[in-house]
Amino acid sequence: MNGPSAVAARGLGFRYRRAEHPALVDIDLEVEPGRLVGVLGRSGAGKSTLMAAVGSFIPHLIRGELTGSVEIFGSSTDARSPGEFAGVLGMVFQDFEAQIFSSRVDIEAAFGPENLGLSRREIIRRVTDSLAFTGLELKAHRVPATLSGGEKQRLAAASVLSMEPNLFLFDEPTTDLDPRGADDMLDLVRRLRETRGATALLVTHDTERLVRADKLVVLENGRVAAVGEPEEILTNEVLVKAHRLKPLPHLACLSPFIPEGVPLDKAEALAQAEGRGLSFVPERIAEIEGREHPNASPTGPPIIELRDVSFRYEGAPSNLFEKLSCEIHPGECIAIIGSNGGGKTTLAGHMNGLIIPDTGEVRVEGKGLATRTPLELSELVGFVHQNPDRMIFSETVFDEAAFGLNIRGMEKGSIRRRVEEVLDVVGLGDRREEDPFMLTKGERQRLAMASILSVGPRILILDEPTTGLDYGEIADMMEVITDLNRSGHTVIIITHNMDVVARYAKRVLLVSGGHIMADGTPRDVFTKDSLLREAGIVPPREVILGRVFGFPTLTADEFHFLMGIPGEAAHA
Repeated sequence: MNGPSAVAARGLGFRYRRAEHPALVDIDLEVEPGRLVGVLGRSGAGKSTLMAAVGSFIPHLIRGELTGSVEIFGSSTDARSPGEFAGVLGMVFQDFEAQIFSSRVDIEAAFGPENLGLSRREIIRRVTDSLAFTGLELKAHRVPATLSGGEKQRLAAASVLSMEPNLFLFDEPTTDLDPRGADDMLDLVRRLRETRGATALLVTHDTERLVRADKLVVLENGRVAAVGEPEEILTNEVLVKAHRLKPLPHLACLSPFIPEGVPLDKAEALAQAEGRGLSFVPERIAEIEGREHPNASPTGPPIIELRDVSFRYEGAPSNLFEKLSCEIHPGECIAIIGSNGGGKTTLAGHMNGLIIPDTGEVRVEGKGLATRTPLELSELVGFVHQNPDRMIFSETVFDEAAFGLNIRGMEKGSIRRRVEEVLDVVGLGDRREEDPFMLTKGERQRLAMASILSVGPRILILDEPTTGLDYGEIADMMEVITDLNRSGHTVIIITHNMDVVARYAKRVLLVSGGHIMADGTPRDVFTKDSLLREAGIVPPREVILGRVFGFPTLTADEFHFLMGIPGEAAHA
């Protein structure tokens, strides 16, 4: 290797002020220029702290006890501040909204180049290129606050790209992107490496999107637990389970049989599978096809109705919704999917009165929203925001969950009983006296849900409830949500996580361009290829691979079941 490493960490350790345990311990890491390195590990493993240290935010902006050293292209981060590394490295933070402060998209992307003292012509070129890279060129004059969560995330990336650094640090860059957008972001990272020779460190819980990385680093309790190539790390079942990583299913070994998602001839596919020691059990297909969730086709009056709803955001050139109608029935578990900016959150906002339609009507339990007070609506429809930190403000977990009951004047003893009950439901019963902001992201998400549940709504709307959670936290969160649905709550989930859709939803609404393009079971909606492409949706690997073989599979368990692979699937 000629020249210094892009990143060289030696004996790196860091303890935050007043923290009981160090966040990083004796980290040795070397990244050669032009490499893509993925950083994995469960929540709290030290991934974001490592990125902050590499980005020189530690020790200059984040105080604590630092040991060891980090060098960027031969320069010590201890000796140079983040500003001095401008143009050398750029970072997209997990809390991407904190990076955005300008009044217009193109002004946001221009901020960095302007501060580098570049010419107007060069600034315009960089802004144009970075917005095109991130798919925001048509929204250059929009106010950032009017963008969807995924679009804001891409804007944060564009503002870094416009600086044209040699080293990119991405902390969960795909969490709020639709599946196609997430693929595009990873393609962007690879293009930066291939066309500009850029180096990238990428933190993500999405293991499938790291299969083409040069190297993976797994952290646990602030230490390096494993380093290796993707195949070596992700096929190690013991390691994957120990660190609660999203596993690549047994069927991942067959993914080379999917040429750009185009199904092979079934006979050829089966022959290749058999060549790898797998055997198809044809009589099980009928069982899989008939395996739909109970109550997939509910009867009785709807609990939520939208009738000919039209809506336009202020300043938008046209209506987002035009005479949109749909019904939600009691006890359903519905996933709303679609591309960023397609109308998912806006649709959900109409369901609980956060957004009022320009024309048309929304009814909840048979009554129009206009006839209900906000307090009444909150007791019928609970809305858990995508970012739990927008909802949390109290000093203790208990006080946060009790807030809605306190403002209603409920008797103290009743409040305590109700709060203790909902905290137990979300798995925080033993954390009631703790500071909410000392909880992990997944725990804060569950606390936000508890603060809504304590009021007792029968309908629960969750906007991206699994964003930023590790694989184990997603399973924990969905277990809570599933239990609530089984107990009688109507659950509506807005999500980009197609694995969650395939495994947990009873019904799917595909929203694109302000229209409901498809409405059916996950197994049905995932067959609508042209509509999925239009909406930027990529079905789970298990669905795509199952279709190659002619199997109607939704999950790895179902695929294993059809292939006669022993395991949990055999008992599904």
